[in-house]
Amino acid sequence: MRTFDIAIIGAGPGGYVAAIRAAQLGLKTALIEQSPAPGGTCLHRGCIPTKALLHAAGLLGRLAHAAEEGLAIGSAAVDLAALMKRKNQVVRRLAGGVAALLKKNGVAYINGKGALLGGGRLQVTSAAGKEDLGAERIVVATGSTPSALPHVPFDGVSIVSSDEAIAFDAAPERLLVVGAGAVGLELGFVWSRFGSKVTIVELMPQVLPGGDEELSVELAKALAQQGIRILTQTTLAAAAAGPAGVAVKLQPASGAAIEETFTKVLVAVGRRAFLEGAGLEEAGVAVEKGRIPVDPWGRTNAPGIFAIGDVTPGPQLAHRASAQGLAAAETAAGRAVAPVNAGAVPACTYTDPEAASVGLTEKEARKRGLDITVARFPFAASGKAMIERAQTGWVKLIADRAHGQVLGAHIIGPCATELIAEATLAVQLECTCEELARTVHAHPTLSEAIAEAAHAGLGAAIHF
Repeated sequence: MRTFDIAIIGAGPGGYVAAIRAAQLGLKTALIEQSPAPGGTCLHRGCIPTKALLHAAGLLGRLAHAAEEGLAIGSAAVDLAALMKRKNQVVRRLAGGVAALLKKNGVAYINGKGALLGGGRLQVTSAAGKEDLGAERIVVATGSTPSALPHVPFDGVSIVSSDEAIAFDAAPERLLVVGAGAVGLELGFVWSRFGSKVTIVELMPQVLPGGDEELSVELAKALAQQGIRILTQTTLAAAAAGPAGVAVKLQPASGAAIEETFTKVLVAVGRRAFLEGAGLEEAGVAVEKGRIPVDPWGRTNAPGIFAIGDVTPGPQLAHRASAQGLAAAETAAGRAVAPVNAGAVPACTYTDPEAASVGLTEKEARKRGLDITVARFPFAASGKAMIERAQTGWVKLIADRAHGQVLGAHIIGPCATELIAEATLAVQLECTCEELARTVHAHPTLSEAIAEAAHAGLGAAIHF
């Protein structure tokens, strides 16, 4: 039986990062993954392919205004086959890069399904058979899978998950998206740009449920202006696929049901932890509400067993999984390491305009009884945003009134998913509005909006 210092089950952005870091720290490391190539959902069916489509959709939108910039380009058309080819090339190249990094760091990549056996043992099942392995420490990083609606199962053709919606061979004439979280909004936006007539329905009163309410209102307004129909407080009561499409019944919280027919229905109501066959019960690992409870360093209740990423409670984000993977690997190697700061994990939505948040929302801060200052700076007052014809949105800072500490930031507008990094650092380091305002920002840049919002938080807005 082969033995390792540490074995990681799952080679997504949490698992492969944990494996590389563990190997760097001198641990004999095994990474077990069912797929031939590492990367997990994020790389193969999630973050990366979706963002490749979003990049093309964004470029298409900018080209539509080329004449206004004095550029005679002509009309732009979508070559979906070429676009999908490019998307797949990006995925293959990145997967190859991850594989090379694993090899370079001496990680044993074992292709197969891993399951815990208890007592520091696990079993890998593959086409070649079964193999038992020994490991002093084990990390469960098996990720998640799209959740289906109980009354509307996926058929993979007409009623689909995000897995299929990144690979349509033609833009659906009419697309219904169920769920207005980041995944539903992004894919609805993509296919709207590529020619589909898109309707998005959401059970909750706002898009991006649980996020900053003001940001959600602004984003819904911006998407509606681009022709995307958004119905909040509405459920998909029924759906039946037939030769003419998918006949659905939509039920608003108040009023009569809406019956319509769509070419395809994308169900994007969240993801569930993929724990089937992981051997958690055999190893004595606790599971609560479908996920594995862990301490701030990723340790489960079972000695020597860690869990990271989508299988643990919290937002199911690739960057959170990677951060957890580093913390778990370093803890497993005996290092004293700070845990992941759950209050400083950014959430991003890559539509146009983009939206990004970190830390407390205004509502959360007030619910905690905090005395706060809310400061804003609109991109309408930004020179760089004007140059780029991207003046929708704003930067919003939530700060403690007494000390000026930045508790949260919410950005909607151009490059919001990039700009949120500075705000995340501010939250992580407990920066104040004074410190942000006194930090010299290059001009003209979009990042100036953060400094301008900080000036506003001090009661001394300069350019607005």
